[in-house]
Amino acid sequence: MGLPGPGQGETAPLGNLYWIQTRVEDQGPQEKECRLTDREFTTAMEYVQSAEFFPGVVCGLDR
Repeated sequence: MGLPGPGQGETAPLGNLYWIQTRVEDQGPQEKECRLTDREFTTAMEYVQSAEFFPGVVCGLDR
């Protein structure tokens, strides 16, 4: 299992997905606000938030 590049996950042999996170830079409040409207950053966040953490399980419902 090699190290993934920025913004990539790595799937282990048993199917677990690992995301490697590092802090590349510190952003000030203005830069953070600017990125909220930048399509590149919002697209990346939409991708990450769409991941199925528990495939086949409907979240919020008791079975």
